[in-house]
Amino acid sequence: MLCFMRYSLAKRASLPLIALVPMGLYVRPTLAQSKPAAPSITAPGSTNPAPGTAVSPAIPSGGAAPPLSPATPAAPTATPAKIDAAARQMMEQMIDTYKKLKSYSGLMQVKSSSDPNPQGLRVRILYQKPNRVVATVNDTKTTTKMVSNGTNMFVSVSNQSKAYLKVPVRPGPETITSILLHINDTTPGLAPLAGGFDPLIPYSGSMKSLTVGSDDSIGGVPVATVIATLSNGKAEGNITYAIGKTDHLLRRVVFKMMLEGQTATITENHSELKTDFPVLQNAFAFIPPPGAKALDPEHPQTHSAQLKVGGKPFAFKAIDLTGKPINLAQYQGKVVLLDFWATWCMPCLEETPNVVNAYNKWKRAGFDVIGVSLDEEKANVHDFIKQFKMPWRQIFDGHKFEGPLATRYGVMAIPTNLLIGRDGKIVATDVRGPALETAIRAALRQKS
Repeated sequence: MLCFMRYSLAKRASLPLIALVPMGLYVRPTLAQSKPAAPSITAPGSTNPAPGTAVSPAIPSGGAAPPLSPATPAAPTATPAKIDAAARQMMEQMIDTYKKLKSYSGLMQVKSSSDPNPQGLRVRILYQKPNRVVATVNDTKTTTKMVSNGTNMFVSVSNQSKAYLKVPVRPGPETITSILLHINDTTPGLAPLAGGFDPLIPYSGSMKSLTVGSDDSIGGVPVATVIATLSNGKAEGNITYAIGKTDHLLRRVVFKMMLEGQTATITENHSELKTDFPVLQNAFAFIPPPGAKALDPEHPQTHSAQLKVGGKPFAFKAIDLTGKPINLAQYQGKVVLLDFWATWCMPCLEETPNVVNAYNKWKRAGFDVIGVSLDEEKANVHDFIKQFKMPWRQIFDGHKFEGPLATRYGVMAIPTNLLIGRDGKIVATDVRGPALETAIRAALRQKS
C-alpha cells in the first residue's frame, strides 16, 4: 500500500482522535500538527500491507474499491442503549433518503477543533449512482481531484504533476462511500450515507443513548437534531446530526470525543445541496496533468526507472535534520536503506516499527538507514522521530515530492526505498515487512 500525495483528516486534531467501536477504544496515533493536512490518497502496492491506512479505507491490491460493511456485529454491552423511537425514525428517514438519491451535489466543509485554517477543508462533491463521482478537495496549498467515471477512479494533485492514480472501481455505490472516506475517514457523516449505510453502525457497541435534540436552523434551513451519546469506560463522546426537516438531508454532523481530560471535535458542514437532477456524463471525465504518468496499482513505479537492482543510486549532497552534511560516500562499506517516507503517510507509519527493529537488530553488523522525509513541517518530523525512536539520520527540506532529492530520485509515491549493498550498488528496491530483513541478511553476507 502506498501514499500518493497526502491527506488524513485525523491528523488535524491536536490529540488522538478516538472512535468508540464495538471492539473497544480505537486510538488513532496523531502527531500534533500545526497546519491542516494536504490532500492524499492511498494507492495499492504490490506487497501485502499492514492494516492501517486503513484508518482510511484503502483500495485492495485487486484494484476494486471495498464495500463498507453495514453488518459488523456489535459486542454486547452491559447496559442496553436507550434508543428514542423518534430519534431512530429520523435517522432512518435520512438513511432511506440517501439510498433513494440518483444524483447529489454540494459543498462539504470539514474542520477540526485545532485546525488553524478558519475555512477548514472545502470539498465540492458531485455524484451519480451507482458509482460516478467528482470530488474536488481544496486545502491551504493544494487541490486534489478525485474522479470515478464508473470504470476507473483517478486522483491528481495540483502540486504533484508527475503522476496520477488510476484504479478500477466496483459497480455499486460503495465506490462513492470509499472515495468520500478517503477525504474524511473520521466523521460518520456523508461518506457512509452516500452509499446507503447507517453511519452509527460502527458505534452500536458503545452507544449509550440516541435522543432527539433541539430544533435549529442552518443557512436558513430548518433542521432537527439527533444526538448519539457514546462511552466505553475509557472515553466518552457524542455525535450530533442536524437533518433537514423537509428533505431529510444531512446539513451538519459534529463528532466530539473526550479522552483523559482532552477534547477533540470535528465538524462536517454541508451546503448548496442539489439532488436528483440530470447530470452530463462528461462531468465525470478525467483529464490528467500534462506529461503525468498513471501509477499501475498492481505494480506501481514508485521512483525513477533508472534505479534498478545492480545499478548505483544517484549521488547526492544534502543537509540532515541536525544541520550536518550527508551523502552516500559517508556510508561506504555499509548496507544502507535509503528510505523515503512522511509522517502523514499511514503505510509509512505502519512500516516504521519494522525499520526500527531491523536497524536495532543489524546496526552492529553494518546496517544503517538514511531517512528522507517528504513532510512540510519540521516539527512534525521531530515529534515522529521521538515517538517512534528512530535514531538514524534524516534529510528534510520541507518541499515534499518537489524537493531536490525526491525529484532526483523520481519519487512518485511513498513509502519507497532502496537497499544499497556494501559495494555501493542497489541490491533491492521497495522491500518492506519480512522482505526487508531477508534482503538485509543477504546484503550483509556480501563483501564490499
